[in-house]
Amino acid sequence: MSDGKRLIVIGMDGLDWSVVDVLMEQGKLPHFGEAITAGASWVLRSTTPPVTPAAWSTLFSGVPPREHGVFDFTAREAGRYRFRLCSATDRQAEMIWTLASERGRRVVVLNVPMTYPATPVNGIMVSGMDAPDLPGAVSPRAALATVLARSPCYTVDAMSHWFAERKVFFTNLWKMHRARHRLAMSLVEKADPELFICVYVIADRVQHVAWRDPPTEEVTTAYEALDAVLGDYLDRLRPEDELLLISDHGFQRLEAEICLNKVLSDAGLLVLDRSRCRTLLAKVRQRWVHTRSVAERPDGWWSLPPRALWFDAVDWPRTRCVAFGLYGNLVINLRGRDPQGVVDQRRESASLLGDVEDLVSSILGERGEIRVHPIAWDHGSQRRISPPDAVVEMAGYRVATWGGREFYAPAIVGANAEGHTGVHSPEGVCLAVGPAFGSGSGRRGQADALDIAPTILELLGLTQRRALPGRLLMGR
Repeated sequence: MSDGKRLIVIGMDGLDWSVVDVLMEQGKLPHFGEAITAGASWVLRSTTPPVTPAAWSTLFSGVPPREHGVFDFTAREAGRYRFRLCSATDRQAEMIWTLASERGRRVVVLNVPMTYPATPVNGIMVSGMDAPDLPGAVSPRAALATVLARSPCYTVDAMSHWFAERKVFFTNLWKMHRARHRLAMSLVEKADPELFICVYVIADRVQHVAWRDPPTEEVTTAYEALDAVLGDYLDRLRPEDELLLISDHGFQRLEAEICLNKVLSDAGLLVLDRSRCRTLLAKVRQRWVHTRSVAERPDGWWSLPPRALWFDAVDWPRTRCVAFGLYGNLVINLRGRDPQGVVDQRRESASLLGDVEDLVSSILGERGEIRVHPIAWDHGSQRRISPPDAVVEMAGYRVATWGGREFYAPAIVGANAEGHTGVHSPEGVCLAVGPAFGSGSGRRGQADALDIAPTILELLGLTQRRALPGRLLMGR
């Protein structure tokens, strides 16, 4: 890509076709209608599981989670019984902006999740939701002054559980969204990037707390705001530019949450050391005071007592598997791989996963199909974190795990503690406008998250450093 051509990639976290279609029929999303008519569109299959860190890492690397290693916001440290928050340094994959920068392309990467700490690029990077603060989220460091000069109120994120009052949450969310878009418009015009990427998170944040069918007023307002965002980019497109709009997953009704580790414990597959539990509980009571007010505790969710702490209470020599994360990640305590492993991988792993599927089905069977997806990965590879051994998909992900409460929940199955009504679905949005995609046929195709990175590299005129498994979107 040269001669002033630009590739603009707009990420809209959690954007869902069902809402887009309803609101387009009502005439509320004119710019989405314009883009679909002018270009091409697809239902975009997300990752397993369809969670932000895994999906965005795949979208912009072109490899599945079992290769890049990121499945959730937390992960197990390789070779240890220790769980912690993930960061970009844990990901084992080359990202498209790294390759583009090395090949001399001017790059802007703004608000992509799992990009903290910000890495050097041939341009500017501002990290997304995993960044605990703004100064460490900007690369080069000198660009922080540019960010604050062009968008003085810029903040990394606003999450509902940071705020005691719903009204305060929405006030901060809209303030964040406006500041993000103000910076994006400034950079797309003045930084002269050949590859521009910006992720907007307002649809995800609103749908978690206000999902209904038909769309609520809050969801409708968020989608109308994103339609205006799309309109601003369409207005700035040059005839030779390409525009790609993607979401990491869709949305659907959250039916319930389940405490998987309680299920495993009741079945004797997980054993806790009660004396260690009492010791850990005392430590938490003595050392941890949490406030939901971001005004008093600006780092928000990062102030939560480390959920990884509770894995220290597991009696590992008597434990066969444990769960962690938001979407049923399972770790099998394998003999020969894990320090105190007890499960024979070849003879026992498959039957163990079958037992887990039967257990969860006995509790949730009426809500929908329960599927356990084994994750095959190279145990001998050098990794900072280890992928899970399986993911439990519960009722098409309409049932999630008690995220952040792996060893405590008010019930085995119940409603979300933060009052969430929406949860991720595995089908997101993809649409494209530009010379490479021609005019729209009106038919919505099928695409996969693995298809995005090779398509971006092709549009930039860059050869893949390694053969990626995805297919190009052009000509489909």
